[in-house]
Amino acid sequence: MLYGDTDSLFVETRFDDNAGYGDFAERCGALAGELNNFIAEKIWEEYRLESFLELRFEKPYRRFLIPPLRGFREEGENRGRAKGYGAYVISPPGEDGIPTMIVEVKGMEAVRSDSTPLARRLQLELLELVFSGGGEEDLRRRVAEILKELQDGKLDGELAYRKRLSRPPETYTSSTPPQVKAARALGWKGRRGTVEYVWTVNGAEPCTDESRRPLPHAPPDYDHYTLSQVFPVAYSIALAARWDAEYFNPRGRGRRTTGAGEEQMELGF
Repeated sequence: MLYGDTDSLFVETRFDDNAGYGDFAERCGALAGELNNFIAEKIWEEYRLESFLELRFEKPYRRFLIPPLRGFREEGENRGRAKGYGAYVISPPGEDGIPTMIVEVKGMEAVRSDSTPLARRLQLELLELVFSGGGEEDLRRRVAEILKELQDGKLDGELAYRKRLSRPPETYTSSTPPQVKAARALGWKGRRGTVEYVWTVNGAEPCTDESRRPLPHAPPDYDHYTLSQVFPVAYSIALAARWDAEYFNPRGRGRRTTGAGEEQMELGF
């Protein structure tokens, strides 16, 4: 068993890539039946009660990825993040007999509303690349292309964060999260709601008003988006694939010192 979460079990079948949907359905259907019988017997033996628990085969994955738990480090181990995974789903064959492969994501950036559109799109794109057979150099090459587009300003329409304030902005006194700074810039008082902002060279600035009309703001801080949106997505995929993940580790990139003595990340591929 690879992973279990609330009402699901993920089991490695050890099939090769020639296995089809029917092979998975037959094997996993049999496994579910055996487990249902085992659970029913145990519940009757221990409690003299009838079991109403039932597992069934739901879907097969050709590829399965569990991203590492952020900040977890132990010798030779990267613990998987709970309630988050990416997978390559094998759909039932169509009329032509050919199954369709679809990337499915749960609990990761691609389905998180507080991630930027750039991070969501990039994660789906990189998972598709790796699941369909792309290698380490293909991953690096695509990330380099994305960074070039980012630095050239071609992705400015995908950089907005959307985050919700759980309480009015004036009640935040011990710290000022970026969404609070953006809400204050909009003149919010005594209200809660969702704020859209971009991270600029001057920090967080609102990018839309209450009617979601665009607002002027300073130029985006592309280094921020590289380190917080692009690298983490590529890092988790490379780590799960057992490639050189440090290549994408924001804390592991080379550093340079500015004239003011402030350390900045050395970017570029």
